[in-house]
Amino acid sequence: MRKDIADLKFMVAHFLTNEELHLLTSLWKNQPYTVQEGTWDYPYKKAQLLRLRELGFITSVAGRGFSAIERSGTARDVRDHFSITPVGREYLERREKAVGPLQDLA
Repeated sequence: MRKDIADLKFMVAHFLTNEELHLLTSLWKNQPYTVQEGTWDYPYKKAQLLRLRELGFITSVAGRGFSAIERSGTARDVRDHFSITPVGREYLERREKAVGPLQDLA
């Protein structure tokens, strides 16, 4: 039984990459997280946002998703374009209970 619990804690702790966890936590704590189309890291950040959205952890704000970011050509705060869902909040809350408090990922 203990090994099963340890296995579940491990899977919960490593379900998201550190950057995905940072992004999701930023939305949860209402902290800024900027992205800008055309920068070297934008494809990676976009992929992370897409994965979080596919998991149901975030949703696009109506009319303000990737196309708005890409049209702007300037640095954009993810909070203006995406929001955390109840499932995303529940994941973070359960993760904290399973593996301890989220570290400052900034």
